[in-house]
This record gives sequence, C-alpha cells and structure tokens, in this order.
Amino acid sequence: MPDLLPVALDAATPDATATPESKPSLSDDQKATLKEVGLDPEQVGSFMESKAGWDAQQNRRLMEIADEKRNDKIAAQM
Repeated sequence: MPDLLPVALDAATPDATATPESKPSLSDDQKATLKEVGLDPEQVGSFMESKAGWDAQQNRRLMEIADEKRNDKIAAQM
C-alpha cells in the first residue's frame, strides 16, 4: 500500500497569518478513516499542529485522499 502521508503533506502550505487558535484537530471519524487506510492519526495530527498555518482546505484534501483510498480498498474486496 503506498504511503499517502507524504503526498497529502506536500499539499500543505502554511499560512503566516494563522493563529494558534486556528490549529486544526482531527475528529474521531477522521481518525478512524486514517487508521482504516493505514495512516497514523497521531502522526497526521502532530504534523498539522506543527504547521501553525495549516489551512482547513488542506485538512479536507487530506481526508478526501484517505476517503478515496478507503473506497478503493473496499472496492478491491468486492
């Protein structure tokens, strides 16, 4: 299984205007999705927190990639 984390993280562009209050966090559903496709939610969350300017759009894209991978995995099992 290819490692999706580097691909998703490459899309992240820090925003110098972000404040600590704007740091994202993963929902329980997002954590479950990441686990299901073989990514470590703690690693993803730590990366997101280290990027003070992580944009919500990038977070959505990361989850889209994980969802696509999960759907591919489900389709392959059918």
